[in-house]
Amino acid sequence: MAQVKHRTHPPASLVASGHRLHEGRGPRRLHQRHGRAAEVLTVRLDPELEARLNELAEATGRSKSHYVRQAIEEFLEDRADYLLAISLLEQNQPTIGIAELRRELGI
Repeated sequence: MAQVKHRTHPPASLVASGHRLHEGRGPRRLHQRHGRAAEVLTVRLDPELEARLNELAEATGRSKSHYVRQAIEEFLEDRADYLLAISLLEQNQPTIGIAELRRELGI
């Protein structure tokens, strides 16, 4: 019976060529984003959402990954703004209304 060797690290030839082993799936090319290797994330979408994403990607010539990445970035920015606003409100500092703010800014 042949003996199987299990590697704990990918072969040097794959590392040097920019590949990474994913358990059970073999080598996968690392994508570069802003000079760094980008992580791969699997997302499950319901069929309607996937169809809408496919239509958008095909209509614009952009990848589905582009739009998913953009949506996540926008969500994280919005969430960070929301959490900052909540933390400032919890400090119970004086606030002003929008009308007063517009008068102060001259708009």
